[in-house]
This record gives sequence, structure tokens and C-alpha cells, in this order.
Amino acid sequence: MEAAIGANEATTQEVQAVEALVQAVTDEIFVALGARRDGALRRRLGRVVARPVRRLATLAVQFDRRVGEDGPAAGSQWLLSHFVERVDAFGQVNIPPAGPLLVAANHPGAYDSFALVASLPRPDIRALTSEVAAFRCLPHVAQHLIQTDRDPYKRLAAVRAAIRHLEAGGCLLTFASGFLDPDPLAYRSAAEEARAALADWSSSLELILRKVPQAVLIPAIAGGVVAPRWARHPLVRYRRRAHDRRKLAEFLQVIYQLVFSDRLKLAPRVVFGAPTPASELALGGPECMARIRARAEETLALFLQPPTLLS
Repeated sequence: MEAAIGANEATTQEVQAVEALVQAVTDEIFVALGARRDGALRRRLGRVVARPVRRLATLAVQFDRRVGEDGPAAGSQWLLSHFVERVDAFGQVNIPPAGPLLVAANHPGAYDSFALVASLPRPDIRALTSEVAAFRCLPHVAQHLIQTDRDPYKRLAAVRAAIRHLEAGGCLLTFASGFLDPDPLAYRSAAEEARAALADWSSSLELILRKVPQAVLIPAIAGGVVAPRWARHPLVRYRRRAHDRRKLAEFLQVIYQLVFSDRLKLAPRVVFGAPTPASELALGGPECMARIRARAEETLALFLQPPTLLS
């Protein structure tokens, strides 16, 4: 395992982090399957996923080291190189190099967050994310996260931390619906489903912008991160809730790629929309979220155009 970590000898903390990540990721896989973390299914099938999970854990620790050494964008680019051919990013010219910036994005899962961060030329980026046990094992990555969960007090604390980061002139990435969204490129009806999902964007966007009226809002749309064969895989269909189906699809795809690294290389697409000063969004009024969603719909429409028209 030490050799797998990289050119430098693995530290004790990194070895321990890999072991902790193996447990955390295995837990999440069986939860995605609808099983208990300590149930019979895990005891019977845990060995089946052991090898790809350990490889993923090792990559995650290497990624954390690179984030600490080179920053989040470079670290994300390195990690993506193991899973995708390239990232087609458009609209980066819209991103201000400094000052308070709120990037509100959809969340199709898999490696969308890495594609977004790799395409954002802002070293001061922090992402507002759901609390995930695995992040406790990645200290350098955790420095760029503001984590929250369903507890109302933790959610309020996370919003306050996000506001402070923007007030300090930082860049904040948020996944606006708070759930896994349809990948707009995954199957025939996915684009329309992705458009409908924009209605679920959280009003916390308006709250954050109201507290930092000098901020700029940029909507972002990511897609092409979940292959059609996994989005519509028979195993995925038995999960009833759409969110659970998407979660299982991303796990199955990543496990497949870890086992057969040369058989599935995607080309995710990221589009950053036009920047809008928060002061132009009717902050505090009933029209604010409607205007934010309208900007997101415009960005999705751009995203769905042929890439040759976006260049």
C-alpha cells in the first residue's frame, strides 16, 4: 500500500486514512444498495468490492496530499485523470479572478464536483456539501469544505460559515438542490428531468446573497459524468426513489472503472453561466429565487447546445 500512495513513503496518518476510508466507502456502497452497514449482505459480498474500494481509498489519500501541496484545482485535475478522458469546460471567462463569488451548480454525482473545481481558477474555493464520513480522513480536502446535514442547527451554522467566507471575498461552490440531480446527458429524457430539478434549488441561495449583496452569482451546469449504461442499469431500477437510483448508479460506475480502468472513460461537460451581481436579483423579494432559477435555466440551455457552438 505504501508504494501505491506515491513516490514518497506513506505516513502513518495516510495508512490509517486508507483503512478508515475503506470502511467508510464500503458502508456507503451497501447503504446505496438498500442494505444495512453491518447486515448479512455486506458480510457476504464485502469481499467482492474490497479491491476496488481499497484502490479508491488509496487514490483519495493521494488526492488529499495533492490538494495540500498544489491546491484544489490541481488536485481535482489529477484525480479526474484516473476516470475521464477530459473535461470540456465553457464559460470560464465569466469567472471573476477575485471577490465574493457564489457558484450555484446542479449535482449529477460521480465526479461532477471535481470537474467543477478543476475548472474554477479560484484557489480560495470552498464547497458547501453534505456531511460525509470519508471527508474526516482527508484533512486538506476538508479545509475547502463547509459541511452540513439535516440537523437544523448544523445547517444554520453551515450557512453562517458560507456567508463569512463570501464576506471575506472568497469563492463558494454550492450544489443548489441539496440532492443528487439527473445527469442532463445520461439518457433521452434526462435533459427535461434536469430542467425540472432546477425548481428544487434551495432558497438558502437567496438568504446567503441577501447577507452578502456585494457578491456575484454564477450558475453552473455539469453533466456527462454518469454513463447511460449505469444510469439505466437493471440493478439501479429496483431502488424506488430517484435519489437512491442515482446514488447506486454512481457507485456501480465508479466500482466498474476501478476494476476495468481502460474500458470507460467519459468526457464530462461543465458550463458556467453569465455572472449576475446579487444586487440585481431583487434580494428579499418574492422574485429573487425566480430570477436565480431563470439564470440556471439559461445556463442549462447553453449546456445542451452542441459543444462546437459553445467554443
